[in-house]
Amino acid sequence: ERILAGDFSTESRMMLTVEIINAQGDCAHRQIAVNDIVIGKHALERLIAWDAKVDGQLVTSSRSDGVIFATPTGSTAYALSAGGAIVHPGTDVISIVPISAHTLSNRPIVLPAGSVIEVTVHNDNANMAHVSADGLVGYSLTGEETVRVRRSKHTVDLVHTQSYNYFTMLRTKLGWG
Repeated sequence: ERILAGDFSTESRMMLTVEIINAQGDCAHRQIAVNDIVIGKHALERLIAWDAKVDGQLVTSSRSDGVIFATPTGSTAYALSAGGAIVHPGTDVISIVPISAHTLSNRPIVLPAGSVIEVTVHNDNANMAHVSADGLVGYSLTGEETVRVRRSKHTVDLVHTQSYNYFTMLRTKLGWG
């Protein structure tokens, strides 16, 4: 009723785009996400070996259950449960959060939103890993693709009542005193 009466404000939030580039250099699949893009494993007992480059520079090589690329909006969802930082939605950044990394030195990293992240998954077998956007599985990886994550040209506008406060919402969501 308050929103219908005009008691609201809007807040624009960034989104992510993921593109799967096949061995021929073509885009085989594209999805957008409000919260996160996840490269996850299909088999419970196998780790995924992957490399990540940011703007063409190698950042890390890892063996893990997968990796999460989160927007600030998604930082309080799957990325938080995997050990990522809480990121204020007013910042334009992309978080990379390894999921249960094999080595303790592989830690989350926060990057400027303009970064282009390219991940190569080194599968032993085809279809060992998949890519999902906001929990919707979109593509099974054969091991010959590059997964490219970047800020989307799209945004999502959230509508809040004038009394909305991010920190109040955060305290309530996380059960903080």
